[in-house]
Amino acid sequence: MPTLFNYQVPPAPPNFIVSPFPGLALTNILGRGGAALILSFPYRIVFKTPLKYRILDDWSEKTVSQATTSQGQAEWCIENEKALYAKLAIKPHRNLLKALLVVDEGIFLPRIDSTLEAYTMSWGLGYPEESTSTKHQWITQIAAGAAWLEALGFVHNDIRPGNVLINGVKTARLAVRRIGTSGAGTAFPSAELAGCPDSYSQLHVAWLDQYGIGNCIWVLFQTHRRERPGQTSA
Repeated sequence: MPTLFNYQVPPAPPNFIVSPFPGLALTNILGRGGAALILSFPYRIVFKTPLKYRILDDWSEKTVSQATTSQGQAEWCIENEKALYAKLAIKPHRNLLKALLVVDEGIFLPRIDSTLEAYTMSWGLGYPEESTSTKHQWITQIAAGAAWLEALGFVHNDIRPGNVLINGVKTARLAVRRIGTSGAGTAFPSAELAGCPDSYSQLHVAWLDQYGIGNCIWVLFQTHRRERPGQTSA
């Protein structure tokens, strides 16, 4: 099975990245983004925690301000995800990733090593391509997860092959990341984001989830990926 984290080992964290637990050295980083660390633990468990910074003596006032703002946004994003996982604990769905445990420092999640992106990339590297029926099953499961989120009053905002997790029995689950709340009663409701404010976030509205599902269909049945609104080729 194509794996999610087999492309390269994440580099060692800079000395200004703070561990979420005082006694834990950051030697188990599975991935690092602009807002969060993903740490690997035994028994196929990962831990998602917001990036926290150690202010260094040689930092300028501007750098300190940027780090403080970035850390605040990261914490805001994680708190938003925690709120959704709390709802999913009461009203779960088989096609949405479910948290194992939510603590002050972050979120413990099951580790699922493959994504739709990993599968489609592997097809060009000699792996056998999935059947049409499996592809249709994945699209149905992605749409079902998105519809359940909408029923709970949320929009995903970032449906794309890299956020569609594929487990060992080839069931698709949406990874919950950048979540917004949908406005009820409008055909194309605006997303009132509970974090991660940036210029691109203003495009994250409910219709973009529909586009994201369409993008996954395109990727599954085409040999190249279509760009999302606001993106251009490098």
